[in-house]
Amino acid sequence: MRAFFGPSVARVRDEADTDPGGRYADAVGLLVDGHEQAARRALECGLARATGAGHAVLRACLADLAAQLDGEAALARLA
Repeated sequence: MRAFFGPSVARVRDEADTDPGGRYADAVGLLVDGHEQAARRALECGLARATGAGHAVLRACLADLAAQLDGEAALARLA
């Protein structure tokens, strides 16, 4: 009888490794949970993968959210 251990954590989001849209969704979810630094890393990863004209809109969305996080972090440091 084989034991079932469930999916590997490393393999759960394999499709997001090549899909920059998956990184955007990850970042939004992380923000909802209060993990700003992890969300920023997800955005950077998405920006690195969003190349070409086909990803222009997605790249703009990723960059906009990243700029918002950077601005909020700067305001928090000044407070």
